[in-house]
Amino acid sequence: MKKSVRNIIIGVIMVVSIVSIVYSKVKPLEVDVFKVEAKDLYDYVEETGKVVSENEVIITPKTTAQVIALYKKNGDEVKKGDLILKLDSESIVKQMDTISAQMKAYDEEKNSSLSLLKNQINSQSIQVGETKAQRDFAKHIYDQMTALYEQGSLSENDWKTSKQTYETAESTYKQMASNLNNLNAQYKNTTNSTGTLNALQSQYDTLEIQVNDCNVVASSDGLLTEFDAKLGEFVSQQAPVGKIIDPSNYSIETYVLTDDISNLKLEDEVVLILKENGIENEFRGQIKFIAKSAEEKISSLGLIEQRIKVLIQSEELTKNVKSGYEVKVKFISEFKKAALSIPKTSIFKIEDASYVYAIREGRAIQLKIETGVDSDSEIAVESGINPDEVIIKNYKLEGLMPDKKVIISKNSKQ
Repeated sequence: MKKSVRNIIIGVIMVVSIVSIVYSKVKPLEVDVFKVEAKDLYDYVEETGKVVSENEVIITPKTTAQVIALYKKNGDEVKKGDLILKLDSESIVKQMDTISAQMKAYDEEKNSSLSLLKNQINSQSIQVGETKAQRDFAKHIYDQMTALYEQGSLSENDWKTSKQTYETAESTYKQMASNLNNLNAQYKNTTNSTGTLNALQSQYDTLEIQVNDCNVVASSDGLLTEFDAKLGEFVSQQAPVGKIIDPSNYSIETYVLTDDISNLKLEDEVVLILKENGIENEFRGQIKFIAKSAEEKISSLGLIEQRIKVLIQSEELTKNVKSGYEVKVKFISEFKKAALSIPKTSIFKIEDASYVYAIREGRAIQLKIETGVDSDSEIAVESGINPDEVIIKNYKLEGLMPDKKVIISKNSKQ
């Protein structure tokens, strides 16, 4: 009796198992699907770009000195002539004070010399007048003596004496007049002597320019960027401390490998991706500039690469960014218009041939396909499927096999 009960139980279990196996084979498999549609498909080359301004002015101090005051900070809007920072000019001002004192001393010495010469000229002029009068009187006597001598009324000795007196007076007068001329010439030369003063003035003017150069001002209107000067630090002559950019004229600058540049041309559309608060937002842009020659760039792996500069413009993107922002740039390397595209996850290989599972008359069937252009997640099908074909997304789904009865998941989008 016990043996019969045990056999019955075993039989029931076997029947249930067989029924379960049969049911599992005939039970429809629930699958997620998508409907094949024709759409434009792109393959991209992705690079990293940076927002730059096409109109930018480099801020470079004209002298090396310590920063003693900051009037603007990074990101401020500036107007032409605005004071951005001030450098220490104390040592220059001291040099100017020294030269100014030298100029004053020189001027005082010159005025003193001119005053002395003027007094000497006045005194000499009096002496010239006196010797001229003496000369004229001696000449008058000499003329009278000569007339008497010629008439025989005067001895030769007396005539010679009057002549000698006249010649002495004439010589004295000429010497005094010559001395006066020399003093006048010296006065004129002293008055016109500007060489030393001009040299000092030139030094002073140069230092004054250097003092003005210690005031670093904006040379144009715009946005102050990459400005990192700090109080107390030294800035070097001709070493940039920042930029002034035109925020209304942004571009995205990137560098493309020479192997990829042949696929790009001016006015090509590109996809720009800006990450904000962890969310990637896509924008459209156009290539506006492609450099004619390559530049050496160092890759993230430290390799030397030949890359070509490319500039992209995007009105919708530049409304949301500032100079220096990093942007992903996706260049279209291949394009297929109205392609029948499917997700890459739906494709599987059998002996190097590509297949997908499609649904026809409620059953899964294998379709051999030929593929073409592929993007990040999709691939174009050149042959093997029809428009509106319903394709199973996950070919790895457990229980999925050719001719398997399937039902479409309620959550599946077609």
